[in-house]
Amino acid sequence: MMNVEHGWPEPIRRMAEAWPLPHVTRADLSQFTCNTFCGRSAANADCAGVGIKGRFRIGKIVAYPLEAVCDFLTTKYRDPEAEKTARAKEKASA
Repeated sequence: MMNVEHGWPEPIRRMAEAWPLPHVTRADLSQFTCNTFCGRSAANADCAGVGIKGRFRIGKIVAYPLEAVCDFLTTKYRDPEAEKTARAKEKASA
């Protein structure tokens, strides 16, 4: 378990705290993210040059530092409720 002191959204922070290792393998990304992001998507993002930072290999296994995975997921994260509230405030002030 990791002591997390980052500005990550709550769901990502909880995933990081529950993960027992300091890295996440590409094969374990689906398990880490509760099937919301898979290793194949990570491979495609890496190929396009917009993937998770800090990638390293051990033999044929590709892995990423836990913090880098969480930072990457934070860039993809959106909260529909917060967006709905922001739109309502925008309409009210217009």
